[in-house]
Amino acid sequence: MVGDRTQISTLCLITIMDRAAVRLQETPMDLSREFLAYAIIGVVALIVIPWAIIAYRRRQRRRLRQRGIKRYGH
Repeated sequence: MVGDRTQISTLCLITIMDRAAVRLQETPMDLSREFLAYAIIGVVALIVIPWAIIAYRRRQRRRLRQRGIKRYGH
């Protein structure tokens, strides 16, 4: 008798979890939003990273010049 209750409650739990899994499945719209978000992040990174490197080198060169150190060994 107790084993039957355990089986029934286990089956009910599995059914509830299956329903939740169906609700959590991503739709094509969700996938396209995710793809769009990653694409925007990628484009921003492609623009910002080279700009940041150039700005960092420029500041570093300026600091060295202020101390009287020439960058290219003249």
